Amino acid sequence: MKLKIPSKLPHKLSLAVPILVAISFPIANAATVAVFPLQPTTAVNPVAQNRTQSDTNQEPSDLPEKLKVPSGNALILKTPAKGVQIYVCQPQANDRSKFEWTLKAPEATLLNETGALIGKHYGGPTWEHQDGSKVVGEVKERLDSPDASAIPLLLLSAKSHEGNGLFSKVTYLHRLNTKGGKAPNSGCDISKQNSTVRVDYTADYYYYAAR
Repeated sequence: MKLKIPSKLPHKLSLAVPILVAISFPIANAATVAVFPLQPTTAVNPVAQNRTQSDTNQEPSDLPEKLKVPSGNALILKTPAKGVQIYVCQPQANDRSKFEWTLKAPEATLLNETGALIGKHYGGPTWEHQDGSKVVGEVKERLDSPDASAIPLLLLSAKSHEGNGLFSKVTYLHRLNTKGGKAPNSGCDISKQNSTVRVDYTADYYYYAAR
């Protein structure tokens, strides 16, 4: 059936009629129909995509008992991190004739949930917020990552603080969702003593404070 459209319709109505026609009559092959947005869409930050406000302070689930933070503490921040683990070639502690890659320090940037820089992570291990506050952690528990090529998952307690900001309130930390960062399996011998390697890694750090 062919619908005749009067030639003297008002401009806005003349635009609307073809749309109504398309809606009113079924299309033979719906799989070939392309959908065009009515307005230009705004580009989405890939880091923030599918994030909600509740994600920012959502405690990790299904943690093994040994990695759980003691009761009386609540999550205050989560920061994805990207950087390197720095290793130095040193003699083994129990056999000075053998050498191994030993962790010297991490070096990473701390991001918020939208991908903006909010701090840094370095030797200590230290986490420093852009507000000037710092927390130094002490490892309490560790667990191998499900990814055999990744550094372990950690539960840390706060050993010391500096400044008067967000990180000065931290009591416990988690390092979770690790990727990469493990020391090389080879390349460390007496000829390479004191040389360093930098291994890329990513992780999520969770920060807790007393309720």
